[in-house]
Amino acid sequence: MTPKDGSGPSDKELVDSFQRDRNAESLDVLVERYVERTRNLIYGMVLSDSDADDLTQETFLNVMRGLAGFDGRSKFSTWLYQIALNATRRFFRTRRTPDGIGQKEIANKTAPMNEEPQRKALGSELQDRITGSLGALPPPLRAAVVLMVIEGLPAKEVADIEGCSPETVRWRVHEARKLLKQHLAEYLQP
Repeated sequence: MTPKDGSGPSDKELVDSFQRDRNAESLDVLVERYVERTRNLIYGMVLSDSDADDLTQETFLNVMRGLAGFDGRSKFSTWLYQIALNATRRFFRTRRTPDGIGQKEIANKTAPMNEEPQRKALGSELQDRITGSLGALPPPLRAAVVLMVIEGLPAKEVADIEGCSPETVRWRVHEARKLLKQHLAEYLQP
């Protein structure tokens, strides 16, 4: 990936610079380039700001430790997202239930209400319901939705990240959409 304006070094050039010269500035540029997208990916998996912040930090520490050994067989972003998803998997194994976040945690989330209480309440309720529905998805389905639908990555890249076929990724997205539609049915009625 290169910056949106086309200026600046590519990811490959930055990785090569870091591996060759241990150039900390190259690593800084990579972190700056990917920190927001990585945090968004992780947040989509754990649905908690503080946990997403912690796991994003853990991810980039692991990137820093492993970048010297990165062999370039995949894109840097693919490798980075694999590290991020592995961090979330460890998180779920060690600190959470297998289904992800608990329903009590979702139910206790509240949004502040201001000028328009009814509209805000409906928006908050819908947001809580969407968050709860996403949190209820099994982690492989949630990862597929976050990577492909929310982050907009192509099925091939998601497949590389997840270690499965593009067809499996598309099936996971399809299944996730079906489950989300069921969970949100009352909000989808005209």
